[in-house]
Amino acid sequence: MDDPRTTEDVIELGNVRKAFGSHVVLDDISLGVQHREILGLLGPSGAGKTTLIKIMLGLLAPDAGEVSVFSHPPRAFSSDASKRIGVVLDDPCLYERLTCTENLKVFLKARGIKDMGCADKILKRVGLDKSRSVCAQDLSKGMRQRLSLARALMHDPELLFLDEPTSGLDPGTAEDIHALLLKRRATGVTIFLTTHNMEEATKICDRVILLNEGRIVEAGAPREICARHSKEHCVTVIQGKRSFRFSDINKDADKICAILKAGNVTSISTESPNLEAVFLQLTGRELE
Repeated sequence: MDDPRTTEDVIELGNVRKAFGSHVVLDDISLGVQHREILGLLGPSGAGKTTLIKIMLGLLAPDAGEVSVFSHPPRAFSSDASKRIGVVLDDPCLYERLTCTENLKVFLKARGIKDMGCADKILKRVGLDKSRSVCAQDLSKGMRQRLSLARALMHDPELLFLDEPTSGLDPGTAEDIHALLLKRRATGVTIFLTTHNMEEATKICDRVILLNEGRIVEAGAPREICARHSKEHCVTVIQGKRSFRFSDINKDADKICAILKAGNVTSISTESPNLEAVFLQLTGRELE
């Protein structure tokens, strides 16, 4: 099997289509995910994000198109290939009556990993070291998400699939998970995540794909996408107690210069659309 570190794309999808009855969930999806990249698939609920992850994991078969992970179709994964992948889906499937440590040890045993001591190490890494003896049923939503992430990281995977990894979490917990993901990316891990949180995507994703009603409507680096769809290049100048806002830098250049020459300017700021505004512009829909 090819080492993903020597290939350009860890994941490749070509013209993937999936329908359930007459409802088309994914329509002609093509994308590639490079090694050591965080790629975010963004879209509202029902856009097809979870279905696409399940296809890449081999849990669902596409109706048409090609899917390759580590240069192999997911349904042809060997046990060695599956060990290179970590997954956090929307349903964590934890053993509710087992403690955090026991949950991870069950996973380690299933993976054939004999070093049971690494369970406590990974719990510390995700901030659950003080809760190692707490049963899963007694954990908060944020702590359950951390435990799911710990389980996905137990075997040091090269590729992570994360479905809405911070959905419903408090800002502090989300920040901790972001930091952890960025550290994993720095060690060479490739991460594919879904989210409807545009701020999250802008902060941690190298590239994003905007998905709406099963189709890709835009793709690229977050700031590049925003720049492409910026209809207005707004500048706000604060002079003393007065505020001046200009919507066209080129057209209003003389006015801006005149204010600067007059002095007493305390602030100059620029505005550009965020990903949520771009999505609304392209689809007429808000992300919910």
